[in-house]
Amino acid sequence: MPPDPPAAHKDGGEAGAVPGGAVQLPATLADVRRTLAGLTDRWRAYGIPPDLADHAELVLAEVLNNVVEHAVRGHQNARITVEWDQRPGGLDLRVTDTGKPMPGGDAPAGDLPERPDPATAPSEGGYGWFLIRSLAKDLSYRRVDGVNELRISLGTNP
Repeated sequence: MPPDPPAAHKDGGEAGAVPGGAVQLPATLADVRRTLAGLTDRWRAYGIPPDLADHAELVLAEVLNNVVEHAVRGHQNARITVEWDQRPGGLDLRVTDTGKPMPGGDAPAGDLPERPDPATAPSEGGYGWFLIRSLAKDLSYRRVDGVNELRISLGTNP
């Protein structure tokens, strides 16, 4: 059974209002898994449609794992912040961290990689950004004062 939604939201509204919130987590793969499970349960408890909650979980799994594996690798005590706001027909996500900037100063295009020879190809790689961009209605990245900020809108356009 999913947990009861909290009595108030980050905007100070009452329970039953449009859900929004934030969570900060240590930048480890174990904490990413634990956080994703909790967020999905929380969003479903708020009544966010299951397909939208599932899409958010998939996108955040890719994004947060990339942060852990690439942006903050080797940074002691690195943390990631995830914020969300529900809007009619969608969910807006904001992920911040103080790791390395995205290569080239922008989020990857998300093109499908060439189909390599299965005998020599790695088991994964190159599909995460394709998945993220396929599910996102809007996506933006910027780096300000040493902080990476990725904004992703899911669901219908605002």
